[in-house]
Amino acid sequence: MTPFNLFIVEDSESYRFLLTKFFRQRSESGFPKFNLYSFSSIDECIKACKHTRPDFVLLDYCLDGNIDQTHYNETITNGYDLMVWLKEKFSDLKVIFLSEQNNIHITAEIFHAGADGYIPKNPLGRINAYNYILKLISKLNSPLSPSTPYRSSALMKV
Repeated sequence: MTPFNLFIVEDSESYRFLLTKFFRQRSESGFPKFNLYSFSSIDECIKACKHTRPDFVLLDYCLDGNIDQTHYNETITNGYDLMVWLKEKFSDLKVIFLSEQNNIHITAEIFHAGADGYIPKNPLGRINAYNYILKLISKLNSPLSPSTPYRSSALMKV
């Protein structure tokens, strides 16, 4: 089976390490398999999209900094902007926010813009993110969904 490409975009080095280690351990021990890509910045993630198509993105809302605009036409300054850019490029991409944001208006805004999930950053965040991705995968494989076995055509690598 082809592994899923999972992008982890998190500017906290320690939290990014924990997420990557957790998903690597789960991937090595069974289903689902992931190709893991870990990024500390918006710019790194966008550059990787030139060569690798993500299936899932775990994304921090409060990413710092602007991208190098000499390569892109948009101003992308946070996780929300990055999600909008990613969804325009890969409309079927599944984006799950991992954030400490407690503002209900921001949460509503990210869902309205196309986020597939929101997981609060807390001690159970990585477990909840993993379980949420498992639910998304099971929906793709549901007999009620218009998908082929295991991977929908929407998640095939291009």
